[in-house]
Amino acid sequence: MPLSWDEARDIIISKLDIKGFYESSGVTIKSTNGDNVSCLCVFHEDTKPSLSINLKTGDYKCFSASCIAGAGGSIFDFYSERTGCSFQQSFKHFADQTGVELNNSEPEIDIKIVNSHHANLLRSETLMSFLLMKRGLTLESIKKFKLGFVSDRYTIPVLDEHGKVKRRSLNMIEISPEAGKEKPELGR
Repeated sequence: MPLSWDEARDIIISKLDIKGFYESSGVTIKSTNGDNVSCLCVFHEDTKPSLSINLKTGDYKCFSASCIAGAGGSIFDFYSERTGCSFQQSFKHFADQTGVELNNSEPEIDIKIVNSHHANLLRSETLMSFLLMKRGLTLESIKKFKLGFVSDRYTIPVLDEHGKVKRRSLNMIEISPEAGKEKPELGR
């Protein structure tokens, strides 16, 4: 029986060989601490392990200053970033690989992912300055629309009439060297 995307997520994760997936994607695991492993990051030149992967959930996060605001997200986000496919295509790829049958409706993006990307943006002084000073956005609009950031892209969730996340859009932005030099007025 076809599953909703929310129902399928945990089943897909439980069936995946998460360590094998990351290793086959070019990640070199350097040390292990229970479910967490430290690795060389594949999103920038890395000489010391700065990428952390949770082998139980498949989530990853880069803690290097070389990654703009740090790469991070779910295993679906990682595959999407590495291959250039959409989040939906990534999800379907793993569903096919694990034999999980999805229903044909559009996925509802996990609110935890949206909140994580939103928190990434709010923590980044450089990106907040860029959006507030250079793009003319207000803090209120950034919070209202839950703008977020992952790797070198910002995320714009599409909400339904009840404020439930239906999908998100990933858009490339170019960050100028001047972004972040001025201190934004966060009360704007």
